Amino acid sequence: MMNLLLAGNFEYTKEQLNILKNAGYKVFLMQDERGRLPLEASEIDVVVCNWLFTHYNIKEFENLKYIQLLSAGMERIPVDYIKDKGIGLSNARGVYSIPMAEYAVCGVLQLLKQSRFFIKNQQEKKWEKNRKLEELSNKTVAIIGMGSVGIEVANRFKVFAREVIGFDINCEIKSEYSIYDIEEFDNKLSDFDILIFTVPISANTRHFLN
Repeated sequence: MMNLLLAGNFEYTKEQLNILKNAGYKVFLMQDERGRLPLEASEIDVVVCNWLFTHYNIKEFENLKYIQLLSAGMERIPVDYIKDKGIGLSNARGVYSIPMAEYAVCGVLQLLKQSRFFIKNQQEKKWEKNRKLEELSNKTVAIIGMGSVGIEVANRFKVFAREVIGFDINCEIKSEYSIYDIEEFDNKLSDFDILIFTVPISANTRHFLN
């Protein structure tokens, strides 16, 4: 029987835990990844986590065979070490695509429609006009990174905006949207009004814009 550590602030149901136990795992729970491990690191075979390896040295997990991340990004784990040791690794790619896309729409509308201004006035029982409101219908939206999140973002903005275009390292992605190579970004920067990033943090994307 392998030891499975479920780390991170996620509430598992009894049914989910039973599925894991029936699959042959001895399950240990650790909601606070900064806390004390419920067993020795060297005894853990599989871990589901988010921030665990920013608080614990992965080298202490001598028998680790597999890591399942709760995040899509991998910037919080030592990827090179994991590869060198042959440890299996999966992320949560696709899990957050729809909520992140909806949040992007929320954020842009909040800016264009000055919702914070009106909420503040409402709380203060003030009636004051705001003539700085803008509409999405005449805007061009550019999305950097046309992966699963980027496509979901594009699908929502196409309902509002005049045009939606994408940039990616792979401009041959099959899509209904015009997708340009990321190398063309600087030349087209003046063509759009709204810019949305849906790329993971990496050496190539950090400080892409100053």
